[in-house]
Amino acid sequence: MHRPVIDSTPTTEPVTPRKKRKLFSMGIGAHGIVAVGISAHGVISIGVISHGIISIGIISMGVLSTGLVTMGLLTSGLVSMGLKASGPTSMELMMDHSGMDHSGMDHGDMNHGEGMPAAE
Repeated sequence: MHRPVIDSTPTTEPVTPRKKRKLFSMGIGAHGIVAVGISAHGVISIGVISHGIISIGIISMGVLSTGLVTMGLLTSGLVSMGLKASGPTSMELMMDHSGMDHSGMDHGDMNHGEGMPAAE
């Protein structure tokens, strides 16, 4: 009776810490939520909330390397460098908007210009 218990203990011990290590590199609540990273290959590489929300990035080498956070999600307020490097970025979004707006305005101006002088 004692044998199976002892055998089960060592088998479960190494499996439990191993699984936990894969999910958390250093710790979940070392400073606030994640000091080093939850998933070095899946969720967080450096830390989720080292100072306030994100010190370096949510996923710097797994999921959001070039999709959600490239440098920091909320380092200053919302996005310091870029929220979506692959989609709507802090800089790309503005640039895209400016370019699109310009194109649209140009088209509208031309159309309007043709109609205005004709009316006058």
